[in-house]
Amino acid sequence: MIFINKGNSYLKRSEGYLNPWSNNQRREYKKQKLSKEKIDLLEKINFIWDPTEYQWNEKFKELKAYFAINGNTSVPLEQGSLYAWCANQREDYRKEILPKEKIDLLEEVDFIWDPIDHLWNKNYEELKLYFEKTGHTLVKDSKTTLGIWCKTQRKALKSKSISKARINLLEKINFVWDVYEHQWNQNYEKLQSYFQTNGHSSISKNEDNLLSSWRKNQVNKYNNGKLSQEQINKLEKIKFIWDTKEDLWDNNYQKLKELYNTEGYTKVSCQTDLIYWQSRQRKLYKEGKLTKEKIDKLEKINFTWDLLEQNRKNWIDNYQYLKEFYIKEGCYPSTTTNTSIGNWISRQRKLYKEGKLNQERIDLLESIQFKWQL
Repeated sequence: MIFINKGNSYLKRSEGYLNPWSNNQRREYKKQKLSKEKIDLLEKINFIWDPTEYQWNEKFKELKAYFAINGNTSVPLEQGSLYAWCANQREDYRKEILPKEKIDLLEEVDFIWDPIDHLWNKNYEELKLYFEKTGHTLVKDSKTTLGIWCKTQRKALKSKSISKARINLLEKINFVWDVYEHQWNQNYEKLQSYFQTNGHSSISKNEDNLLSSWRKNQVNKYNNGKLSQEQINKLEKIKFIWDTKEDLWDNNYQKLKELYNTEGYTKVSCQTDLIYWQSRQRKLYKEGKLTKEKIDKLEKINFTWDLLEQNRKNWIDNYQYLKEFYIKEGCYPSTTTNTSIGNWISRQRKLYKEGKLNQERIDLLESIQFKWQL
């Protein structure tokens, strides 16, 4: 009945009432004590002489079917008995008790003998593709499977639990073992390049916000004793400023220098922090408290130490221009074509009207027939 219902004579444990009898037939068969007549009868119902071999073949068929559908033999834990069977094959393989015939069959379906090694190689190949595409191995999203795997390799190096062979493979694709150190060196190289171009390392936010923030972060780390001596030495090679007050001075100087290079002067036209900073430099200069190095730097960009004197000089220069033009042409220059002198003329009329122009200047202007009203 069992054979008719199932198509074979394999008995499960739940069908145990026939198991003792079946096992007895197998023992008699192995001892060659089973008659030819009985052997023939049992083979007519496909009697299984070796249940262990039968079970192996059945599981192998199941594995082949899994391979045909999934293209691999990475059977997950959820597969239950098939997962356990695969684990047993690996164990027998490691113990060298798995017959070559079965090894050959399993290798026909690319059986994975070491799942951990297989998974490592799979992730390595994925990282290799990432490297070929981006030129680096710093996976942006550290929460992805690949990102987590990269973290695991770094931890393995620290704990000395990664093989030399794997280290060599990772280093072939320039694997970054210390992300912090790598990023520090990248930012340092950017700042070094800036220093080589500009002669200082006090980069402003306007020039590069991220690099400027990194530079300030190094000052904080230095003050908290969190920079290595090697990092300190590197930064000092590019004249890095550790004092935040000095850093602020240098930042403002750079802003003023940029204005001078662009416009040709250092006069700030609106109320900004830079105006107050300029006033502070003049005060320190008068008090003899400004270092020679800073004085030299400011004088390189024609910094005005005395605003009153500069204003007087500017007034005289504009007056001389107006006087020479009047003597030569007998009239005043067009305010539409020469807006600079036009603005100056308008300002003298305004100051005269408000009673804020001193008599000396009034006399000078009237000596060239200056008209107070148009």
